Amino acid sequence: MVGLGTLINVACIVAGGLVGLLCRGAITQRLQQALLRSCGVAVMFVGVNLIWPRTFKPANMLPSVVIAVVYALIAQAVA
Repeated sequence: MVGLGTLINVACIVAGGLVGLLCRGAITQRLQQALLRSCGVAVMFVGVNLIWPRTFKPANMLPSVVIAVVYALIAQAVA
């Protein structure tokens, strides 16, 4: 079905927004900063991974996300 990926993307964005609204008070400011940092680092690593088209596979991006999460946890512990 053409456009199925777009529909799934929209549904995930809406679901994530609703979860964010429901959990607004449960997430501390430090955790918000850590999540923001990890998303930024993950986007940078995925962008670098996309520079080399022959390595573009979802499995190749997993280490980037893991590195971003570890960075965020270390940054949160140091701050």
